[in-house]
Amino acid sequence: LPLPVSLLYTHSLPPYQVDRMKAVVRFHLSGVIRAIFDGKKPYNPVLGETCAWTFEHGADGAGAPSHMVCEQVSHHPPVSAFYLWNRALGVSLEGFAETCPRFTGNSVVVPFKGERRLRIPRLGETYVLTVANLVYRGLLFGARGAEWTGTVTVACEKTGLRCKLELKPLGTLGLWGSWHRVEGAIKVKGRAGNKVLVGSIAGHWDKVVYYTDARGAGNGSKEAQGDAGREVLYDFEAAAATRRLRLVQPPRAVLPSDSQVVWAALSEALTAREMKRANRVKGEIEQAQRDLAARRSKGGEAWEPRFFARGRVGEPAWAPRVESLLAFAKTHMVD
Repeated sequence: LPLPVSLLYTHSLPPYQVDRMKAVVRFHLSGVIRAIFDGKKPYNPVLGETCAWTFEHGADGAGAPSHMVCEQVSHHPPVSAFYLWNRALGVSLEGFAETCPRFTGNSVVVPFKGERRLRIPRLGETYVLTVANLVYRGLLFGARGAEWTGTVTVACEKTGLRCKLELKPLGTLGLWGSWHRVEGAIKVKGRAGNKVLVGSIAGHWDKVVYYTDARGAGNGSKEAQGDAGREVLYDFEAAAATRRLRLVQPPRAVLPSDSQVVWAALSEALTAREMKRANRVKGEIEQAQRDLAARRSKGGEAWEPRFFARGRVGEPAWAPRVESLLAFAKTHMVD
């Protein structure tokens, strides 16, 4: 999940449509993290599990805090939904992800089904973002590690701009290619309905990603630099060093369903490196959830998420209950 909202702007949103698209792509790239591959079993989110956080931005983020609430809205299949917003800036990000890992012999592929929508209401713009696959490769032989692969798109219907990125996988057994390579382009709908190239994108998302304007420098954009319109679109290390966030979880925001509460005993066991106790505790929590589901089924009780609802026909599968989320933030997340 991309969190440095300050990557979207300097002191205000870029005035040009192309620059706003580049800012959203930059923001989306910030959510591609260096995944850790340790071969251990992950936490298994329980139905209704929540977490709520406030992110305080530094001086470059204009000091306006962002709030985020997540909820596990389905267990079979596993679906997590989230809502991130910054009212002072007038932007929000909502989405959901259904994970369905599959083994491919020497790798584990984790597709993230679902999409994200970044909204800028005062401009009437909505950007629809898709997510790459997470691949844990080299389970038995070859180069071992975690990488993001596949096609990622960022599209805005109002402006007609669409960015398509290809996150390239490492070559077979790691014998060729390079880790974390990305290539892509931003295009716009032409008057004849054709797609016109606006600019190309290339680099490594964990290092530096460059943008080259198809028309060269002098396109009216304040961001364009270099003799041929080439500029740094995203610098991983620079963003990590300068776009820092202070993560705050107000005590009132910690519900009984909060991840830190649900998994407190397991986290304690893992921190103490007591793996037998960790496995036992994890099994007890999961069994308690199965028993709870059985009681609900027997009593004909239907479970409903607190912060999200099923989307209407033709809309995303899950939608935030915005009024409930804002009310919760007012009473539980803002001092």
